[in-house]
Amino acid sequence: MIIQRSAAGAGAYPIDIFDPVLGEPRPALNRTTTHDKENLKTWAAFIQDQVALTEHLKAFAGLRTERFEHD
Repeated sequence: MIIQRSAAGAGAYPIDIFDPVLGEPRPALNRTTTHDKENLKTWAAFIQDQVALTEHLKAFAGLRTERFEHD
């Protein structure tokens, strides 16, 4: 897979976070990197439960674990 990136530098993609312009075109992908090999492995597990403590009070709990490997 060939990864292409946009031009680097501070002025390559100026975004004013206080007054953004919606619909502004993205910069062209004109830089091709070479000798890049990326490997990403990920998995996640999520468990949750809700328990009624009273008619109007409920407890909700969740647990999530994730694993990422990026070479």
